[in-house]
Formats: sequence, C-alpha cells, structure tokens
Amino acid sequence: MGFVMAYDSEHLNAFLNHWIELKKKDGTIKKLYNYWILGQGAVKKKPRSSIIRKVLRWVELMFPRLVTTRRPCRSLAMTICVILLVLTACATSPDHANRISVSETHNLRDIGGYQTGGGLQVKHGRVYRSDQLSKLGRRGRQQLEKLGLKRVFDLRNDKEKKGDSYNLNHKGRPQIISLPVYHQSQDPALMRRKILSGKVEEGEFQQLMIDTYRTLALDYCPVWAALLRELSDPNHLPALIHCTHGKDRTGFSIALVLLSLRVPRETVMEDYLLSNQFLSAKASWYSLLAHIASFFRTPRDEVRALLEVNPAYLNAALDTIDQHYGSFENYVNDCLHIDDATLEQLRQILLELSK
Repeated sequence: MGFVMAYDSEHLNAFLNHWIELKKKDGTIKKLYNYWILGQGAVKKKPRSSIIRKVLRWVELMFPRLVTTRRPCRSLAMTICVILLVLTACATSPDHANRISVSETHNLRDIGGYQTGGGLQVKHGRVYRSDQLSKLGRRGRQQLEKLGLKRVFDLRNDKEKKGDSYNLNHKGRPQIISLPVYHQSQDPALMRRKILSGKVEEGEFQQLMIDTYRTLALDYCPVWAALLRELSDPNHLPALIHCTHGKDRTGFSIALVLLSLRVPRETVMEDYLLSNQFLSAKASWYSLLAHIASFFRTPRDEVRALLEVNPAYLNAALDTIDQHYGSFENYVNDCLHIDDATLEQLRQILLELSK
C-alpha cells in the first residue's frame, strides 16, 4: 500500500498519516501484515517465471517471503519495485565540480582542489572515490578507462564481492587491491530483516552508524595503513577507492587521506557530506520502499540513517581518534605506523601550489 503525492501536499499527507494511525489502532494493519507479509493463512505456491526474478533478482533479495505467498501480493510487490527502480534510474545526480560522470555510478568524485593552507592544494586526477563498480556497462567502462587508473582499492568484504564482482582489467590495468572492511551495518540481509520486522527503536540505526564509525577508526588500522602506503607510491596513481555506496568506508578512508595532507577538518567534512547530494534520490526511494514493506512500522527517517551520511558519524570517528591517541598525528604514527618520511612522500605527490 503506497501513495504518491507532491512534496508540498501537507494536508493530504496529514490525512493519510491520520488514516494509517486509525488502521493501526483498529488492528487492520496488523491483520494485513500477518496475511500479506508473514503469509499466515496463505497457500504456498511455486513462484512463476518472471523477468524481474530472472533478470533483476531484486524482489527475492528484498522480499524473500513475499515471492512465495499468494499471487496478488507478488504482483503488488513487483509493481512497487519496478516503479521505484524506474524512478530511481531516471533521477539525475546534482552537478558538482569534483563529480565524474560515469554511467551506472552515482558517487564517483575527484578529491582534488581542496586547500591545505600554505598556498597548497590537493592535485586533481590523482585520487578518486566512488560507489560500487559492479554495475558498469560498456559505456561506463569506457568512461572509467579515460581516468587512466593504475590501482582500484575495493573496501567491500568477501560476501559483498561474491554477489557483485567485476573485472576492469584493460591492457593489464588497473590492478584491483582488496582491503576488506566489515561491520554489521554493511550486511544487507541483517539490515533487511531488521527493517521488515518493524522492530526498530527511535535512533537505533543512527547509533549503529556512530558505533560503526568508531569501529572503522580503531579496528582497521592495518587497512588504512596499507592504503596510505599504496597512495604514497607515484607508480600506483591515479587510484580509486570504493565500497558499495561510496559513503561510509570510502568516506572515512578519504577523510584519513585528506587529513594526512593537512586539509582542514571543516573542509574534510564538506567533502564527506557531498555523498548526500549524489545519493539523495536512492535514499528517498529506498526508505519509502522499506517503510511500505514493513507495513509502515519502520519510519523512513530510521532507514535514511543507514542510507545517508551524517556529521555525527564522521565526528564520532575523529573524536574517538582524539580520545584514544590525543591527536590525528599520533594516530597516524602509533595506530597506522606511518612514519614521517611516508607522510612527506604522500604530500609531495598529492599536493601542488594553489592555482
């Protein structure tokens, strides 16, 4: 059950919210949920052949229970999925000076141009950040080849890569380096079950993300150390860093790179928050779909906490670094074990005079 309305339809929105609350109180929503979602009283049938199921395999991933219950439920779920997928695909990402237009990517950016003080800035065309590359078609691959990448650092874990692998090798490059980082917030199956259950406390997902970022800062020092050492070698550039959405693991890793180059923390935060501009369409539609699939029990804002970046997340990681090591410089030396010579090399190859 879903309703499409204009963003400024306040009266209609209030009416529908009131109607949904009434249906919750009289038990209608619970009865419908038990029947259509849990399949109580439904006759289990073998799924029919479907283009959605064969080609996209999206309904099974999002609604493993829906596709094995009654036909009307299956048709409704598929219709909603198709509409939302089409609308998401048609949405255009906002323009930004650092955004690189590559088909089938939403959050691919150059980190160049940021000022470090002292008349220096980060070089363009040296380090890129992105969301997943497994969806690239021929056009996207050709566009990516123009960047001349020599290294691609994949921060996804083995389970993620198993379902979305890719091969970008063209004339021997780029070399793909696996630096897996895992936290339960990156487990789509676990998050899907939690969302569909409707048992999500207020602020639960936001706290989960804050804990995730603290874990990124303290538990993956070998990964970040390896990344910085790789980037300090000019033979490995240009390079690209990515995960699934290019916002959390990639966002934190890019923050480490920029801070190591002495880019001010305020500027680092601005770059980090740009992900919300490029992923806003996906976050909006996926949160709506999750809200509907949970029979309106999981609020959209809770789902968006997983799909967007938040200053509180990155601040949690950086504050944790300060609390445990006293300063970012101590963290680089004592946790990452990066010496001054490597840092100086990194700055020499990634910085230039401001233009």
